Amino acid sequence: MRRDAGLDTASTSESCLIQLMTPAEVSEYLSVPAGTLANWRYQGHGPRYLRVGRHVRYLADDVHDWVLTQASSRDERTRTG
Repeated sequence: MRRDAGLDTASTSESCLIQLMTPAEVSEYLSVPAGTLANWRYQGHGPRYLRVGRHVRYLADDVHDWVLTQASSRDERTRTG
């Protein structure tokens, strides 16, 4: 195994992978039913998602960002309402 600048290339390439989440994982993370996620996708709501072939996946960063925007939009509604 070749090592560049003292880095293990196997562990470096693994750390560069984008973390994908399944709808079941996002459902558990958000504590909402998987059917709710499906409805959100249909209605154009919820976290961004992508398709890998015919499978739905979520980028973990997108889910995290979406949660943060929900908290901030809720704060804005409370202040203005």
